[in-house]
Amino acid sequence: MTKRYNLVLPYVEALRVIGRHLDEEAASDAHLVEQRDGFVVRFHPRGERDVLRETRFTLAQLRTTIIRYAGERVFRADKRPQASMNGHQNLLRVIGSILDGEGAHGLDLADGPEGVSVSYGRGSADRCIRTQLLISPEEVATMMQQAPLRRERLE
Repeated sequence: MTKRYNLVLPYVEALRVIGRHLDEEAASDAHLVEQRDGFVVRFHPRGERDVLRETRFTLAQLRTTIIRYAGERVFRADKRPQASMNGHQNLLRVIGSILDGEGAHGLDLADGPEGVSVSYGRGSADRCIRTQLLISPEEVATMMQQAPLRRERLE
């Protein structure tokens, strides 16, 4: 049976925060696992295949960071998202929006050169359906191109 966690945060916001962190770290081969009280994220720093870093994001940390980032956007004259080094922030925000629309829970996401693997539950705890997606590098590129348009529609 799939574990069902209630993050009480939209995936679009939580994953955006995590994506920004991954961009700041110039991360590659990221793996995110949702837990009862947040996420565990493992990744390789760019160019360091023999180093594996792990960062934990609690719900409290995510809430605080979401509020801080929203405040930063209010004070920026240019409201468009800042460009990130390798696009995790934009990509994870788009995936988060999709997950929110699906009523997802129990997220497990892996990002690598072959694309992005996304696994999540849908439905109630007693009737959970596990869904798995593999997003190819070409589909990722398309999602990234469409991200600004999608964001404009949400604002």
